[in-house]
Amino acid sequence: MIRPLIALILLAAARAETVNWFSDRGRVNLDSTGAPMDGGFQFQLGAFKDGFEPTASNAAQWTAKWMAGGSGSYISASGAFDAQFELESNAAPFTVNGKAWIWGFRNTATGSEWILFRSSDWKWPAVSPINPPVQWNVAEATEVVIGAIHQSGSPFLMQSAAVSSYGQWAATALAGQSLNGPDDDPDHDGVANLLEFSFGTSPLLANVPPALASSWFESGGEKYLQLTIPRRRDRLALFTVEVSEDLSLWQSGASFTAMVSDQPNAWVVRDLTPRNSQHPKRFIRFKATLP
Repeated sequence: MIRPLIALILLAAARAETVNWFSDRGRVNLDSTGAPMDGGFQFQLGAFKDGFEPTASNAAQWTAKWMAGGSGSYISASGAFDAQFELESNAAPFTVNGKAWIWGFRNTATGSEWILFRSSDWKWPAVSPINPPVQWNVAEATEVVIGAIHQSGSPFLMQSAAVSSYGQWAATALAGQSLNGPDDDPDHDGVANLLEFSFGTSPLLANVPPALASSWFESGGEKYLQLTIPRRRDRLALFTVEVSEDLSLWQSGASFTAMVSDQPNAWVVRDLTPRNSQHPKRFIRFKATLP
């Protein structure tokens, strides 16, 4: 009478899928300054909720959309991390064949170091007690959103990138200033602190902000308005491009605009409504807000 009960308990406990996720020992791993990664770095294996797709431009939203499955500390002595995650359910966002990501970070009061990456083969397996363990090695990474991965390991395997929140930036750029809020303008140049943060300009030195260049893109005999924004991609703000035809109703999102290019220091977004006889006027603008 006891043995079937024990077998049932063991089977229930075994209903999980083991994911071994790790980086190779003895490799060179660096932070954004080129210094070796230290023990302050943490790595998490997880997924993004609600179908969210991480990009460098929406990095300010990652934390709210992230769900960690497992975590591991970086061991500077071995130059690696090595962790195991027991996947016990395929409840969202760990759905079968959903994207798995590794997010590494080191946070300080004045700035952070981030690296986010995955391999196209890293897909959440179905929970089953008979499946062999899954092995996910950093060296296999094929998609890197922030930071860098060199599969050859030369001159490094992983390198993080510097990012900063408005609060971290203000702690140094506006130290001792009373006008340190995102809407304040201590240098009275007409550019609020949040835009100075977004553009990478000094909030205490009156200057002309970088030009937002508009242009026309022609396709199929139609002309589409597009905007080039010279913003800092490492600044954790929410960047939005809005379009209008009357300067009253402004619209944004995938139904109204499309990203053309997302480079480290510039973002190009295009209006999806052409200027024609039905839409003789088109306007486009850029907004920055805090998450």
